[in-house]
Amino acid sequence: MPDSELVLLAGRMDIHRVMAGRSREELQAVTFRQGKADSLIIQLPRRFQPDEHFWIAIAYTAHPDRGLYFLHASPDWPARKEQIWTQGEPEDNHYWFPVFDYPSDKLTTEIRATVPRPFQLLSNGFLLDITEDVHTRTYHYLQDAPHSSYLVMLAAGEFTVVRDTALVGDTLRIPLEYWVYPERRDDVPRTFGRTPEMIRFFSEYLRVPYPWAKYAQITIQDFQFGGMENTSATTLTDATMIDERAALDYNPDGLIAHELAHQWFGDLVTTEYWNHIWLNESFATYFDALFTEFHRGKEAYTLKMWNNEQAYLREAHTAYMRPIVWNRWLYPINMFDSHSYPKGAWVLHMLRDRLGEEAFRRVLHTYLKTFGYGPVETHNLEDIIEATTGQYLDTFFKEWVYSAGHPMLDISYTFDEQQQALSLRITQKQAGFLVPEVFHIRLPMRIVTLEDTLLIEPTIDEREEVLHIPLTLAPEYISVDPENRILDESNVEQPVAAWITLLHDSPYPAARLHAAQVLRQKPRDEALLLALRDIYQKEKLPEVRLEILRTITTFPPSPSLKSALMAAMLDKEAPVRREALRALSMFEGDPEVMDLARLTAEQDLSYAVQAEAVRALARLKAPDAMDYVRAALITPSHREVIRVAALDALAILAPPYEEVQEILQTWLRPSHPTPVRVAAVRLLAHYAKDQPSAFKKLLELLSDPRYQVRSAAIQAIIEVSNPEGIPYLEQRIPVEPDGRLVAALYRAIHTLEASK
Repeated sequence: MPDSELVLLAGRMDIHRVMAGRSREELQAVTFRQGKADSLIIQLPRRFQPDEHFWIAIAYTAHPDRGLYFLHASPDWPARKEQIWTQGEPEDNHYWFPVFDYPSDKLTTEIRATVPRPFQLLSNGFLLDITEDVHTRTYHYLQDAPHSSYLVMLAAGEFTVVRDTALVGDTLRIPLEYWVYPERRDDVPRTFGRTPEMIRFFSEYLRVPYPWAKYAQITIQDFQFGGMENTSATTLTDATMIDERAALDYNPDGLIAHELAHQWFGDLVTTEYWNHIWLNESFATYFDALFTEFHRGKEAYTLKMWNNEQAYLREAHTAYMRPIVWNRWLYPINMFDSHSYPKGAWVLHMLRDRLGEEAFRRVLHTYLKTFGYGPVETHNLEDIIEATTGQYLDTFFKEWVYSAGHPMLDISYTFDEQQQALSLRITQKQAGFLVPEVFHIRLPMRIVTLEDTLLIEPTIDEREEVLHIPLTLAPEYISVDPENRILDESNVEQPVAAWITLLHDSPYPAARLHAAQVLRQKPRDEALLLALRDIYQKEKLPEVRLEILRTITTFPPSPSLKSALMAAMLDKEAPVRREALRALSMFEGDPEVMDLARLTAEQDLSYAVQAEAVRALARLKAPDAMDYVRAALITPSHREVIRVAALDALAILAPPYEEVQEILQTWLRPSHPTPVRVAAVRLLAHYAKDQPSAFKKLLELLSDPRYQVRSAAIQAIIEVSNPEGIPYLEQRIPVEPDGRLVAALYRAIHTLEASK
């Protein structure tokens, strides 16, 4: 490329005129052409030096099909909120303004935008002024510190702006803004109330004050993600807002902390390119956990990291394992998965454990100060660790970041009473593409006898190792990694009684959670059920009670099981009651259970538990289940969980297609919230195997405007397993704007072809 050419990205734009010059006053028209892959190639009037400043002015008309979204009311959706908003990540902002749309490129931005009254408009940085006339308002924002192009945003609509302040140290005051619908103003404290505390904690933990002019959070309709960390102005789905009842089921602190942490990790310091996206997303995920530890304590932190571990393991077992740093993706959005979020957060968890708290904080402080307002790759973090702590962690990063998988350990032991010695055999059995044959780990183990507790932490660096440990009595149980310090899967061969004792006695929540999972795989008998019921009743942590209950629910129906589940319905925690009710629905036709489900559907304060009661009545084959379904269909709730349950219940009851056609037509309309339409797609799939018109509707929904509905349609077509859908899936690939769904379309085609 000649040095006198400038290449930008400008997707779906009519470029009318381009001008260039050394200053604004010297601008002159230059030639340009639009090339492949959305490129705009500008012929500069002369060659400019790398450090020389020059001006470019582009007159254009954009026709964005992504990046910038306009929401309008319509005859099909008269109550829809009128809004305008953007979503730039990963590379969609060049559909509404010409830019070099890659995360490595940092720029300052200034936006002037005119919107109709009574709209208000939010963008990055300082609000310099608002100019008003009878019909419009023009907003002028300046983001004077550099940030990446995907972080540029604007959002407009009718909002109430609630203002607050975060105090960092003794003097630094950060202006806070919460942009919400006027009718949700009273929910602001419940939803956003801990934002000032989060900003103080992150600033003090990192010893790097919040780096931007303000922090605004705006809730919008039909957002395709939970949140987006635009610089100084985070966008959130309006489902983030919670009323008093929704707070029983959902806590938005995790989402809010995640997006706020991005203001440092992702916005201040940004991945050079998407193969290193974990440097954005893993840090944000981990700092959500760190705030949990600060706000709610060590046990809550452990439970948060347990949930992160489970999320990664689900993807590893059901989809794929890949290195965290990875360049084999079809679209950048494909990198936003459970490897880049929870697995990467676990790498940071282990790094903190290895370095120690103070050294870990020094590393992060130096990393942010060294690379602030610039791009980074993983080796930059490695270099900072070495320079700051003197530790060279090449093996750690090679195994955990540049390789796939995690340790999978088979552990067995024997006790020699005469020799008073315990022999432990540890075998690493992990395998797969780019999975290390051996992980080098220090493996904490807790060996409990009737008289003593022994804590050991051997270094494991062979495929198979045998450890000989002096011990006076045989173990009551052995607990591997009881504090959950290592991302691993361990299978310890020990009697059921050992696992029951561990579940009852261990002071560590993660160890008890693991024991509850292991017991799920053991033979079912009455003694085990009674033991689990007794331990459940004594367990203080609701998250552990829930895991124990999930094990209890795997037992076949019996009076003892029913008694245990009925008792669990008295639990004060909504997720536990919901799980108990789900399991009680296996007692089909039981009058007592049906009465309990009816009472719950009518009176429980939790939206989610009420919703589960509707599903339960369907599974129980209650004679009045349809009455509850009809009532649920007209019952609003947070995230529409009750209406969703009604549609799920219809799939369980499976009335004739003729009886549900009108319901399907109603709830598939664009005027209904996304969760309800997705549930209607699932119900439609139930009939699409035998009803050609239902299958045809599924195919039509492949082009629905909403990402979630298109995703549900793809999944439904897979479930229907009709190869006639293959040509329609193929036709959708070149026009599908979301890279996640392009990958899903390919997977669907492969699945259907394999089923022929």
